[in-house]
Amino acid sequence: MKSKLLFLALAVLVIAGVASIRRERPTGMGRMPSLTLRDVRGNPVALDQFAGKVLIVDFWATWCAPCRDEIPHFQELYDTYRSQGLEIVGLSMDERVEDVRAYMETEIPIRYPVFMATAEAQSGFGGILGIPTTFVVDRDGTILKKYVGYQPKETFEKVVQSLL
Repeated sequence: MKSKLLFLALAVLVIAGVASIRRERPTGMGRMPSLTLRDVRGNPVALDQFAGKVLIVDFWATWCAPCRDEIPHFQELYDTYRSQGLEIVGLSMDERVEDVRAYMETEIPIRYPVFMATAEAQSGFGGILGIPTTFVVDRDGTILKKYVGYQPKETFEKVVQSLL
């Protein structure tokens, strides 16, 4: 009897583990939300302006070390593939826009667009549980990939090359 219960408990754990793995790497997660966000200068910008482009959307913060490690990779990808139709958008989770501007001016120059993340932006992308969280969106506006945590440049480059 105990061995049957142990087997049943183990089976439930295996099934739950497989189900959670599937949720961590979903594809075809829906459409990119239609949002208007404020850039670091306070200007409103609609994400719809990036329609027709391959888009990387990166939720990050100045105080997040893995986020800071990814930014130079995103800048290199932006510089290399922008002419082919890649756009990268940073959505800062910082509370103060002044902190983001200061970081961009003194720490790492970011030449791709950076906006302040809102609760609406976070929920529009399905919720952000940790940063960095990065989405890859195809030219049709479909969210194809979601990455939570630091990823090497090559991870994004492979996906971008396949979509361009």
